[in-house]
Amino acid sequence: VDLVGTSAGTAFSAIDAGFAGKAFLGMAVSDFQMVATKDLTTCESLDGKNVAVQSREGTTGVLVTRWLASACPDARPNILIVPGSENRVAGLIAGQLDAAPIDSQNTAQLMALRPGDYTTIESFGESAKLLASVYYAPDSWLADQADTVKALTRTYVDVVHEAQANPAEMLARTQALLADTDPALVEQVLDGWLERGVFVPVWSMQPDTIQAALDFYGSARPYAKIKAPADVSTDAFVAGLSDK
Repeated sequence: VDLVGTSAGTAFSAIDAGFAGKAFLGMAVSDFQMVATKDLTTCESLDGKNVAVQSREGTTGVLVTRWLASACPDARPNILIVPGSENRVAGLIAGQLDAAPIDSQNTAQLMALRPGDYTTIESFGESAKLLASVYYAPDSWLADQADTVKALTRTYVDVVHEAQANPAEMLARTQALLADTDPALVEQVLDGWLERGVFVPVWSMQPDTIQAALDFYGSARPYAKIKAPADVSTDAFVAGLSDK
């Protein structure tokens, strides 16, 4: 594998653990909602319940930890590690989980599949606007394949611009790619992404944004080696590009 798109917190933890690489392109801000069985409607109601997250250091893990600490510090849910929103949805349906942060597309599908069985709890607020995911790669690959990385970066940013400028065209393309998914659900999710500005490939590589993300994810487990944004990211490949 030459490059990976994953949670910013996961990427930072890998780099702190010794991976010689950098984030070079942003993917998205947070797109998670706390989904629970219909009888659980507050943070306090999760006390003693099974709540699953992607990982302790990843976006969902930190979002949940910080939310619990601020909204219901006396609650003691059982935090389980279940990677992948689709797997957390499966756990909810099987009755093995009581609540979990789920991305918008899987939330929409779950609500359509099992109407009335689940609800969302008001939860993450302003924290959801922080950098959630990035593309990162080994330093050696970024250096050896600089032209390829620049071309990939430009193409990704162009597609984001096209989606913003012509949502109808992006919707048609997305529905064609996801032919087995209800077209109305695809439209609902894509409209939400564009309205909230979920895709942030350029802005998210700015040092102040990376520092805010380091502060956020580092609250789960302080970094041993990471001291500055330059330790985990490079904005060289987004230079001259814009999110608009």
